[in-house]
Amino acid sequence: MPVLSDQLRDIVAKAQRNDQAAYEYIYSCYVDALYRYLYARCNSASLAEEALGELWLRVVQYLPHFRIPDQGVDQAFTSWLYRIARNLSIDTVRKNDWHVDLLPETMTAPAGDPEDAFIAQDERDNLYAAMSMLTVEQREVIHLRFHEDRTSAEVAALTGRTESAIKALQHRALGALARAMGIERQTERRLHDYE
Repeated sequence: MPVLSDQLRDIVAKAQRNDQAAYEYIYSCYVDALYRYLYARCNSASLAEEALGELWLRVVQYLPHFRIPDQGVDQAFTSWLYRIARNLSIDTVRKNDWHVDLLPETMTAPAGDPEDAFIAQDERDNLYAAMSMLTVEQREVIHLRFHEDRTSAEVAALTGRTESAIKALQHRALGALARAMGIERQTERRLHDYE
């Protein structure tokens, strides 16, 4: 749900004054994206839920100290939320020795041909296994770039990295995923053609 910067400025200011409706609006705008982000970083539904609960407690605690900038309120506020989420995911994973849930409990069986369903499930299992081999930072970039469909510049702003660092992380992550899944990338194939 896109929010206009001026609109968000007023909402954040109201929330800073303990306006319950403003908090609810912020929650409804960001809860799903933050949960998916935490799930991608923690690789566990239960850990993501735990971190999400703690995140909202911290938002209530620290929002009065958030400085509303003159311009770019939406980007600054979103980056602030994702920084909190990133730090909490690191703490949560460390605290819980990082166990893995491969599939969400609410996933339903696909309708249609059982053979197609088996192949699709096998491909998902391979993707989840390959994703679990990535570093937390690589999973974070893949999630933000391809699941949330953010630009490299947006991912850089959300994670506090440079855009070139994001592109390098993405390149390494996609290469690692391809190798883990036994997929030969076009650039690697071209290199083999010249050898």
